[in-house]
Amino acid sequence: MTPEPSLARGARAAPGIALRDLSLEAIDALLSSDAHYQATPTRNYGPHDPVRDAPRFILPCGCGGGPATLVFDFPNVEQLARQGGGPPGEPRRRHFVACEACGHRGRSTAQDWYAVIEWNRELCSAAVPYESFPFFNLAGLDVATAQDRVKAIRHDLELRKAQARLRSEAGIETGRRYRERIEAYLGWTMAAASLLKAHARAQRAMATEA
Repeated sequence: MTPEPSLARGARAAPGIALRDLSLEAIDALLSSDAHYQATPTRNYGPHDPVRDAPRFILPCGCGGGPATLVFDFPNVEQLARQGGGPPGEPRRRHFVACEACGHRGRSTAQDWYAVIEWNRELCSAAVPYESFPFFNLAGLDVATAQDRVKAIRHDLELRKAQARLRSEAGIETGRRYRERIEAYLGWTMAAASLLKAHARAQRAMATEA
């Protein structure tokens, strides 16, 4: 029998080892290692709840004509075709963000907070200030430093997600609320990464024109 990959204290996962291939013991060791502690900038992501507060942070539609709001309804044919989420007329209500002015609809999802994240990722541009991003305390950082911060936070969250999954499979209760918050924070790291990528691209364009 091939032994499960394991990690000594202070070690990092080898580049070729996926998180899904690690045992719970290995992930516990990695999360408690000095190396991981030093590489993780924070677990204080700010005062906002990533699930309950998500509707507060919906970006305005690019049309500029009106507010965008969270909706729980049937996705239309265009939404389903765009995201490959099922045949037209799929009889399931889902969450999505819609613009009241132009009618544009974002990706439909099972969770309302994820619908907000998907909408915001679609609308990320350098016109949206990353310094006021509601999570991860990015104010005062330059783009490259903010990108490194978000990447390190995401890695920590991915490890904690894997740990929670393995604990649940082992019959160790982790709590539905905890797991959902980890998932939501991971989603917000993706939104932050998209926004920072837009700012980095804009900075490179400005440097080229100078």
